[in-house]
Amino acid sequence: MKFVVQKIPLPEFDELEKQIFDNDQTFDQMYETWKILDDFFGQNFYDSDSEWRMTYFRVYTRLTWKILGALNREKFVEIIRRQAPMALLLDVDVLKQIMWYLGFNIVDKQALVSLFLELKKEFLQSEAVVGVWQGKNVTVAALVKEVDSVYKAGDSLAQAEFESRLRQIMFPDEMAKKYFTADPEEAKERFLDLVSFFQTFTQENIWYVVDAFLNPEKYQNAATGQAASFAPTKFVTPPAPLPTAQPTTARATSATPPMPPLGKSGIERPSLAQVKSQIESQFKKDAEGNFADIEGVYKKLGELAEKYNDSAINDLIYYDESSGKFLWK
Repeated sequence: MKFVVQKIPLPEFDELEKQIFDNDQTFDQMYETWKILDDFFGQNFYDSDSEWRMTYFRVYTRLTWKILGALNREKFVEIIRRQAPMALLLDVDVLKQIMWYLGFNIVDKQALVSLFLELKKEFLQSEAVVGVWQGKNVTVAALVKEVDSVYKAGDSLAQAEFESRLRQIMFPDEMAKKYFTADPEEAKERFLDLVSFFQTFTQENIWYVVDAFLNPEKYQNAATGQAASFAPTKFVTPPAPLPTAQPTTARATSATPPMPPLGKSGIERPSLAQVKSQIESQFKKDAEGNFADIEGVYKKLGELAEKYNDSAINDLIYYDESSGKFLWK
């Protein structure tokens, strides 16, 4: 959908937002709209994010997390740094999406560790606005420092007061409650889990954490509620035992480490739209819009179909004799 980013009254923006989401029914349509917003916010950083927080930046975030699997590594890191707080307010399970991206797009251990360390640094030091307290913006970095202080002290009353204030920071007024769709308690918990995740896990154990997310059946003997300490079995060269995670905050020791698959049955599969997004981002096309390496595409689809035990992935692309092209179903 074509539009120009400009200041308009909220009631008018509400109508524009409705038109955007009524129009954006396919991936290509969503991407076209997203690109307009990405180009605008790419020229401006944290100040503009805050200025347009209740309007275009909120919509930009909603669209971004719908096409997240199509974004390259550099863009993904930027999105986590800038959009994670807003995504939480819009009821996105950011930690779960990070785990999917790490596991779904990274097949090399060294690359995965490198990406995790970059995400860790950028998120914990982020100046993205989480909310407002006493008329002033509160950033991720400021709250991370407070989390360290509050939970290390071990004062349960201080912790309860902090969590109550965090909810108020994230949902400071009626406007926030109208435009942010997450449950305040759940958004608060997800933010704290995200901080705990980056503070708790290290380059030594992140590979196993992601592997446990993708393949929970390999770790069925790891009791839910305990710190991560696994002994993976399906490696060509057996790795050294995973070091027990050493949490940096008291919260991390009192709560289950934020590893979504533990205690759940089965492997959570990506949607076919997510698979398509990955293929579109991973394989280049020629001038006519055809995949340059169609054999590589079919090989990748086969690997994903086997990995997630989903034969429908294999059938996503077919050869259309009338056009002489390989098309998406």
